[in-house]
Amino acid sequence: MAIKTSLNDKLIVYFILVSITAVAASGYLSFEKSKTALFNRTFDQLTFVRIVKAKQVEKFFIDRINELKTYSQLSEIAFLFKNLNSELDFKNLIYCENKKDSILLMSPFTNSTYFKSIKISSIKNRNFFFSISSGSINKVRPDFTEKLNEPIVNHDQAKIVEKIPDSNSNSIGLFIILNCYNEQNSWIGTLEADLNISALNNIMLETNPKDGLGISGESYIVSKKDMKLRTQSRFIESSIYKISVITQGSLASVQGKEGTSLYSDYRNKQVLGSYGNLNISGLDWCILAEIDLEEANKPILEMRSSLIALTILISAFVFIISFLFSKRITIPIVKLTRATAKIALGNYSEQIPVRSNDEIGELTGTFNIMIQKLKQHEIDLLNERKNNSSLLIDGMDRERKRLSRELHDSLGQDMIALKLKMECIEFEDLEYSKKIINEVKSSIDATIQDIRSISNNLMPSVLTEFGLINAIRNLCDQMSEFSNILIEFINDVSDIELDPKVQLFLYRIAQEAIKNTVQHSLANKSYVKIYMDGNNLIFIISDNGIGFDSNIVMYGNGLFNIKERVSLINGICSISSVPNQGVKIEINVPI
Repeated sequence: MAIKTSLNDKLIVYFILVSITAVAASGYLSFEKSKTALFNRTFDQLTFVRIVKAKQVEKFFIDRINELKTYSQLSEIAFLFKNLNSELDFKNLIYCENKKDSILLMSPFTNSTYFKSIKISSIKNRNFFFSISSGSINKVRPDFTEKLNEPIVNHDQAKIVEKIPDSNSNSIGLFIILNCYNEQNSWIGTLEADLNISALNNIMLETNPKDGLGISGESYIVSKKDMKLRTQSRFIESSIYKISVITQGSLASVQGKEGTSLYSDYRNKQVLGSYGNLNISGLDWCILAEIDLEEANKPILEMRSSLIALTILISAFVFIISFLFSKRITIPIVKLTRATAKIALGNYSEQIPVRSNDEIGELTGTFNIMIQKLKQHEIDLLNERKNNSSLLIDGMDRERKRLSRELHDSLGQDMIALKLKMECIEFEDLEYSKKIINEVKSSIDATIQDIRSISNNLMPSVLTEFGLINAIRNLCDQMSEFSNILIEFINDVSDIELDPKVQLFLYRIAQEAIKNTVQHSLANKSYVKIYMDGNNLIFIISDNGIGFDSNIVMYGNGLFNIKERVSLINGICSISSVPNQGVKIEINVPI
């Protein structure tokens, strides 16, 4: 059984669905646009941080090279190279190292935070080290000597060399090698500065959330050779040379690309990242700036929560508004429904007040008019039923009177005459009695004929024996014979089977129409026509008599009986007449 849902409930549901759909659609679009805008802004911010960090790192190496170049141009360095390249005994050089002025020779690097040590190598493969941490020159270490590379063609060019430390070391081996020349532009040796990685970490490592990378953001350097970190991770201690970074960003950088993307970092966390390459001679490094997706999404998630709360609030507001408005709309309809139910039970006294000047008000007004018309129609129908009943009773009474009169005037008189004649036989002689008996026989035959005539009027035997067409033809012939009207019968129907009720009614209609023509039309010619039009039987009775004005003259019992009989066989009856132009009755009966 289907669950009944009121119009009020449907309107509330429709209003809420429409409002929620609209709010959800607009919220979704706003959320997606805001998310895209936030991601773009975050990518721009990461790219900005990456570029700034890259420039700082590149500048760091340029500054260290320039610093080393400045030191190589000191006269004391030239003096030192001269002694290293001479044939003097190393003892003199050691003695020179212990002098105060030799120690002061290294003073420009004593306070440096960027170098750990300086190695000075001559072309004679003589070298010694200056340790910045202790601020002193170490003695000569001939066992550490190595063959120098060929000098760089450009006197001002230096190169940066990365030496991968052993497994027990956590420091990065970065060295700046600078060729030194004498006044005659002859190569005399090299300066090799060991860089302090902590200075590089100070540039890359960010721990302050206000520095642009938030709580989870970081920037770091990866070598393309082994895809491992070259600067300290923000989240993992002792990560240099130990943490492999095989991510979408680092792999794209290896291919020489730069850009932004969403991918998983070396911790297997979803991050927004900006990647690119570092332009440092001798180092094949790339730089990345990243921030966790969760932190980047935090404003969006807060916005989504706000949108959900707003949607719930709007839905509640729409529910209240839709409830009030739906009540305003449905209350008149509910009243109309209840009034319709009362009308179905026959109560036409209901009247609904019109309270609005809109379609509902118009519907209510139309409904009230309909009730008044239905009430009047019911009254008219009752009156028509009374009239029909009265006419039916009158018709039955007239038929009874006619039958009574025929029985009295015809059969009654004949039976009395037969009785009197039969009584006379008792007192007459044989010859006269035979004469009376013959007269009685003739009277009996006439009486039988009268009985047959009365019976035919009640139920014509010709209709049951020979069919409708022959019965109407016979009726037309009889009426033409007993009147001064030529009644022509036109038949265009053959081999048609009709229901006995339809045949009887059509025959009675023909009887009534022809009788009216004979009695009232003053016509001299009439015709009866039957033909088929598709599945409809058309029956026309027409005359050329005096006619009548159908707009003024009320139908009598005869015409009324014709209409009633036609309606009982689901036909359509049309009666048309013009004064002095006769009457035409056209009947359309579906077969």
